[in-house]
Amino acid sequence: MHIPDTDKQNFITDLIENRPVLGQEELVKVTETLIRSENLDNFLANKYSNLKQYGGQGAEGTIAFCELLFNLCPRNKVANSVALGKVRAKQRLKKSSPHYGESRNSPLALLIHGDAAFTGQGVSLENAMMSKLPGYSSNGSIHLITNNLIGFTAQDGAQSSSFTAGDIGRMYDVPVISVNGLDMNSIYQAVVMAIEWRTRYQEDIIIDLQCYRLHGHNQHDEPRFTNPLMYNVIDKLSPLQDRVVTDLISRNVVPEDFVKTVISEQNAELTTAHKTCTDYTPPRMCFTGNWGHVTQAGSDLTTWHTGFEVEDLRCIGVKSTELPEGFKHHPTLNRAHIVKRTKMMESGTGIDWAMGEALAFGSLLLQGFNVRLSGEDVSRGTFSNRHVTMYDQETGAPYTPLNYLQSEQSARLEAVDSLLSEEGVVGFEYGYSLEDPNCLVLWEAQFGDFFNPAQVIFDQFVVSGEAKWVLQTGLVTLLPHGYDGNGPDHTSARLERWLQLSDSKECSPDSDDVNVQVANCTTPAQYFHLLRRQMIRPFRKPLVLMSPKALLRSPDAVSNISDFGPGTTFQRVIGDTKANPNLVKRVLICSGKHYYTLRNKRESLQDNSTAIIRVE
Repeated sequence: MHIPDTDKQNFITDLIENRPVLGQEELVKVTETLIRSENLDNFLANKYSNLKQYGGQGAEGTIAFCELLFNLCPRNKVANSVALGKVRAKQRLKKSSPHYGESRNSPLALLIHGDAAFTGQGVSLENAMMSKLPGYSSNGSIHLITNNLIGFTAQDGAQSSSFTAGDIGRMYDVPVISVNGLDMNSIYQAVVMAIEWRTRYQEDIIIDLQCYRLHGHNQHDEPRFTNPLMYNVIDKLSPLQDRVVTDLISRNVVPEDFVKTVISEQNAELTTAHKTCTDYTPPRMCFTGNWGHVTQAGSDLTTWHTGFEVEDLRCIGVKSTELPEGFKHHPTLNRAHIVKRTKMMESGTGIDWAMGEALAFGSLLLQGFNVRLSGEDVSRGTFSNRHVTMYDQETGAPYTPLNYLQSEQSARLEAVDSLLSEEGVVGFEYGYSLEDPNCLVLWEAQFGDFFNPAQVIFDQFVVSGEAKWVLQTGLVTLLPHGYDGNGPDHTSARLERWLQLSDSKECSPDSDDVNVQVANCTTPAQYFHLLRRQMIRPFRKPLVLMSPKALLRSPDAVSNISDFGPGTTFQRVIGDTKANPNLVKRVLICSGKHYYTLRNKRESLQDNSTAIIRVE
């Protein structure tokens, strides 16, 4: 056994040696579900014969596993890789996150994988490496591999270099249980083992369900082109439900016409449903529960006052650097961080990017919104600019001052320094944002082009999820953008790519109802209003921000406290208040740091004929 812990070894051994037996009544119910599942496949194939279909024939054990699991754990949640973030958020909403020092037995993520995907897709390993980390753990998931032995048309042995599909589990010491997908009792025993393991150890477990795929990759595929020997064997196999029914009839548990009766009843239901399906209106699944106060974005372009009381902002700014007595912070932080912020709040001037962000976080926390920030180096900031969490230099203990703005503060800021992962982490944060609209969820790339490994998450989920599934997300993506003395790598956040991803209209002005917001703002106050707007508005939209590098400490890119006060808001376009309209002969339109370069050049040339307009 690859698990080194003796207690865990004994626990697994005991489960194997004392196998539970599936009750007769439950066996009949599960078998009926399998019969109905196969019949549904056949019904749809008959009604829609020209459409590509992906049936479950040969892998009916997957359905049996899920039904048995749900019956034993009726509150469990089935989902895909994004489920890990959703489950983490669910646990926090139930006040069962480790952040609050309580147990996290529920909810549970059941992740269903194909064998080819589990071994071939790198995100499987990323999720595995995240599973035990404090910022990402959901205290154990059940991974069910539907191992039907064929990934597209790859031959046996051409899909993976590992011995079994679940060998990733050996890397992080979790059980990998191989199960006969044609034996109902073995499936039931695997269900019990998975639940018992997760309940006791709060860790992942992998179930490798050995089954097959009757029709190849899809119902119209011919798998024998490339896998003739395998399908010589598969052709001789009978499906799981046939095996169970034969046994039940032989023991007089069900009548001989049991299958015929189940199919006849279901066909009557399906025929009626098919006749009325064109008039069917699905129930409203969105904007309920946690999302009950959220609405669909309208067709107009709205402005939201996102300013905050100035005295409260000063308090937030000062408290953002307050540390408990005896806390030994890094000596560099005293001058470059603590004293600097204190002076900003005293004078109300020179507020830099990091301070603007802290004011946004703190003000949202005081209003009851949670904040979750994750990514590589986020607590310190890639460029040592943030320091939202500081660490005692003698004990290593972390301290996040913004979590102590007032006594009995309910809202929390969670700053998570992630593992070196983009696709897995972005998927996690997207899932988290789907579950809790009252939490500002941010993912920051270490450098702008680091979103590349997560492109599939942005394409398939973040910018298209609302159009496909009516699922809103307020996920904020921070991408440090600009060369700033560096070479071609770690520089461009590919602004053009994000603009191409947007559904911006070509023939009319955009409204609030867009699939993604893309910004490249020029001041800390603008950044402050953008973040606050994400929570203040009654709808949620993803925000992709070209965050600065050189501007983080630029004396030009600063704001006054009044820019954050009551009545202020985010400005989509900032005009040139210094240019004399009567003298202007040329108008330059720019965004981000280019504004300061152009402005400074104009001043050095004493040019009165050029106006500079900022598109934020």
